[in-house]
Amino acid sequence: MKTVSAVVFLYVTTFVPASAKAQWTFEPSMPTARWTLAVVAGLEGTLYAIGGFDYTVALSTMEAYDPLTQTWTRLTPMPTPRANPGAAVADDGRIFVFGGFDGFRSLSTVEAYDPSTNTWITLTRMPTDRRGSGAATGYDGKIYLIGGSQVSPGREVFVPVVEAYDPSTDSWTSVAPLPAARSHFSAVLGMDGRIYAMGGRNSTSGFLHDVTVYDPSDDIWRTLSPLPTGRYNLAAAVAIDGRIYAIGGFDEFYRYANAVEVYDPSNDRWTAAPSLQTGREGLGGVRGTDDRIYAIGGLTFKPNGPVVLTTVEAYTP
Repeated sequence: MKTVSAVVFLYVTTFVPASAKAQWTFEPSMPTARWTLAVVAGLEGTLYAIGGFDYTVALSTMEAYDPLTQTWTRLTPMPTPRANPGAAVADDGRIFVFGGFDGFRSLSTVEAYDPSTNTWITLTRMPTDRRGSGAATGYDGKIYLIGGSQVSPGREVFVPVVEAYDPSTDSWTSVAPLPAARSHFSAVLGMDGRIYAMGGRNSTSGFLHDVTVYDPSDDIWRTLSPLPTGRYNLAAAVAIDGRIYAIGGFDEFYRYANAVEVYDPSNDRWTAAPSLQTGREGLGGVRGTDDRIYAIGGLTFKPNGPVVLTTVEAYTP
């Protein structure tokens, strides 16, 4: 039997309010401060925080949080340090990390982590290198890599490209592109089987309100009601009731946003939810198996300047 070693850290428009009582509460902090990380929920209920910047240096750090025991565990690092990657969990439980930014250029690297063995493998590269892509696993088992930007020193090009990765065959196919190129948005799989992309930035606007939805069954993107607060580097998570939470980001008022806005796919409407305690951009967001929504890490602003966070907040819808 293979022995897995790990280090465990113990840290004992007009809106309608979603809840007058529920608030965001602080949970045990991550061991490593970082922003522009990826966060996913494993099939076994663990939350995984992947890569990111400590402030200027891209990290290979992989840490996991168990909501039941409220403990963090340091895992085998990624082979490739990177920030702003796309990440998603496949139907077999493996965690796939796509592209990103190494501090100099955008990447096409694809690596997969197996929680059962605490090991990584390298797989077929993305056809299109990029950072700031959205990623979501569809009901068809394919992982969709959406948009992003291609970066090299002194150059950034936003792309509308959408490519689908099949974990069972380690192969890529192109599907319908985004209606407009953008990066640094957030994408999630809704309970209706459609993939929602919200916010972001592009060559003409740093604070997009755009919300679009992709249906893998007909390969078509559609436009939805816009995000009330334009922002990029936000997080998103789907609540147990199917509503989608857009969390934090850097907003159109040049703030590290604490705003949380909630989209209801049943009526194409947005409402307001209680704000984060700490405004932040470049955070990770996910729903845990405890049905709480988590906001993890990010960058905020203090009186002495920007601060990279370890803090974690949780919210019960």
